[in-house]
Amino acid sequence: MGLFTYMRKPWLRRNYKSVTFKMSVSYILHHLGKYDLDKVYRPNDWQDAKEKKVLSWLDAGKNPFSIPPIRIVLHAQREEFRVEDGISRLRAFRKKGISSIYANVRVGEW
Repeated sequence: MGLFTYMRKPWLRRNYKSVTFKMSVSYILHHLGKYDLDKVYRPNDWQDAKEKKVLSWLDAGKNPFSIPPIRIVLHAQREEFRVEDGISRLRAFRKKGISSIYANVRVGEW
């Protein structure tokens, strides 16, 4: 990976413990693992209830950057994410068409 890649995607450097980045929702969804991707796209009563709460915040005019960041894990070798906390927020942001959010990223393996 070149210098330009690290300028556009600083989280790929992997030289940190846990850092908050401003990231594109579509980028996160495109690089999610299959397990988390299923939780985002398949109906689930538990996730739907939490998603409605986030959607009500957004409908009331709350700024997406004031909502707590989602926590994701970046794989140590691959450009792949797992969601630790925030599937319902990610679903709500996708549904509302929000382009970028804050994500707290840490490096790990699974």
